[in-house]
Amino acid sequence: MALKNKIFVFGLLAAVLLSIGLALHVSVQSSKALTSLVPVISEVQTFGTYPSDGVMTIHASNLSNEEDENIVFVGDRQLYVAEVRDGPSEMDVIISSNQTDGNLTITVNGQTSEPFPLDFPTPEITSLEFPNGQEPEADFFIHGTGFTSGYARPSVSIYAENNSYTYDLDISFFSDTKITATLPDEAFQGYLTVEKDGWYSNSENIDLLLLPEIHELDFQGSTGVKLGEELIIRGANFNKTLSKNIITFDDGDTNPDEGIETTPYFVDEDELDELKVLVPINAKSGILFITINEFESNRVEYSLKDGPTIQFNERNAYIDSDSGHVFLSIYSNEFSSSQDQNVIYVNGAAATTLGQFSVNTLRVDLGLPDATGKIYAETDGYKGPEVEYNFTWLLVPNISIMTTSAGFLPGRTITLTGINFKEDTILDKGDGEYELDLEYISHNQMFAQISLGATDGQIIQIRLRNGSYLGNLLSFIVGDLSKVIEAEPEETIPPSFGSTGTEETPFEPVFPDVLENDWFASYVITLYNEGIVQGKSDLLFHPADNVTRAEFLKMAIKSKGITPNVSTQSGFLDIENHWAKPYILYAETARYIDSSNYFRPDDPISRAEAIKILLKVYSISTDGVTNEYFIDTLTHWAVFYAAKAYEDGIVEGETVEGNRYFYPDRQMNRAEAAKIISLML
Repeated sequence: MALKNKIFVFGLLAAVLLSIGLALHVSVQSSKALTSLVPVISEVQTFGTYPSDGVMTIHASNLSNEEDENIVFVGDRQLYVAEVRDGPSEMDVIISSNQTDGNLTITVNGQTSEPFPLDFPTPEITSLEFPNGQEPEADFFIHGTGFTSGYARPSVSIYAENNSYTYDLDISFFSDTKITATLPDEAFQGYLTVEKDGWYSNSENIDLLLLPEIHELDFQGSTGVKLGEELIIRGANFNKTLSKNIITFDDGDTNPDEGIETTPYFVDEDELDELKVLVPINAKSGILFITINEFESNRVEYSLKDGPTIQFNERNAYIDSDSGHVFLSIYSNEFSSSQDQNVIYVNGAAATTLGQFSVNTLRVDLGLPDATGKIYAETDGYKGPEVEYNFTWLLVPNISIMTTSAGFLPGRTITLTGINFKEDTILDKGDGEYELDLEYISHNQMFAQISLGATDGQIIQIRLRNGSYLGNLLSFIVGDLSKVIEAEPEETIPPSFGSTGTEETPFEPVFPDVLENDWFASYVITLYNEGIVQGKSDLLFHPADNVTRAEFLKMAIKSKGITPNVSTQSGFLDIENHWAKPYILYAETARYIDSSNYFRPDDPISRAEAIKILLKVYSISTDGVTNEYFIDTLTHWAVFYAAKAYEDGIVEGETVEGNRYFYPDRQMNRAEAAKIISLML
């Protein structure tokens, strides 16, 4: 009995276990049967005004509870499944704003639904129409579909690739198939899209390549402008936003990035045809162009204000007796009033400025320049145009006077007076057999010793040579007290104050270096007889030497018969112990000269200074003088003094190619001083 009971219990237990197993098997098989069913899409919904909110809800059957087991495609683009719910019978997927229409499918466990056609509310552009041309701010038409359906009005944007900038265009009209919009106000290159309810249309390429144009650079009546001053640029298609007009001054470098960029401070917003810009401080000349949104205008050459244009007369140059350098006065009405801002260059080397006698006149030390070359001025950093010069005449060693103490006898020393003597000046003997030993004294004096082998009656010719530059030819007869018998006309020495005139002062030898046939002899003798000149300590007159300011002032005052006796205090700081102090004090008191800190009594006097003093001493007014007789005094402070002296027959000047020259800043020599003072007696 007990055994039967045990068998019964085990049998019952086995039946129960078999029943449970069968139940579990049936359950698993049922689940597999359910998940292997083909998904069926019944509805699709989108939420939010903009699709970038990211929600598209799909209603479907036979979905998986696991999000990653539901594979969703629209066309060939897979969408991300965010959530599965309600059974599951719904799923949310993420979509983007550039989602396009297509067929939606869901795949679960290898089973793919039937395609579900989607029709997103995406606008479409079919064409662009430009009835007014592609001009800035012109209206144009966008043709297409889907512009009005949805929640909001459409918007039109242009993305400009050239400057990575997006323009939102103004819309004046829209319908489902047409939009009227306005182009931007500047050139660009990019593409256009229409957006509606967050959905974006296809893109259409669009080029508004209306480039800025430069027609004219206006320097406002001048030939240029200084750095930092205003330049007006006239043209077309400028941008009314000042900062977008990038003006480049390319200073000649091949790489435009090396140019200087600036922006205008004014633009004509109504016409967009005029810009005003301050020229960059370090741009002088080169190429100018305008860039707007990386689009360049045409390129135009510019040349900002040059340095001063200079004038000078080569015959106004002279060689300084102390330094042997060439001194020259240079004129320009464009010099700076600040002397240190004006620099004169000779063949590229800076010359030394000796003084600025007026705003328009500089006297400069040119050093030892080449015979020919170029001179230019630079003011405030501006280089002016080059002017060619030819100082050949300054290098020709010409003899104006030959004298000896006791005739032209063998062994005697001849004093040669003239110009342009140098330490390396040599004797050009020509065909002569004689020998002359030369000794350099100064630029206007040399000694020559007659060879002891010379014989009475022998004709000796003297011609000096500096390198390849030959001077004039003078001859004398050995032993003949008539001295010089032949003088070749000398054309390279600047003439003095006109010709010798017709004065008939009887000649009585006074100075060994003033001979009867010298053009100035009668004038010197006249002054000597009047007690105005006495010569120098060596008993010579030295007619070719420069006369100093003190010497000329004394001669002029004495010619009036005045013996100064003045004890007033002077404003000059450099005359206290000078021999000419009484004459300078008298002239200062009588207002013959202008008071200042320094009189410079031992400086050579210029021709202009001498004429002014002489007219002042003789109370000759320049009032009413209007004729400007000399071409080189037109801009000179002494223009009317020179003109009055010419009218009164005191000076004549020199006529070259129809133009009369006075050489106002050339130093006056003692012979010239003797003439003009004697003419006043």
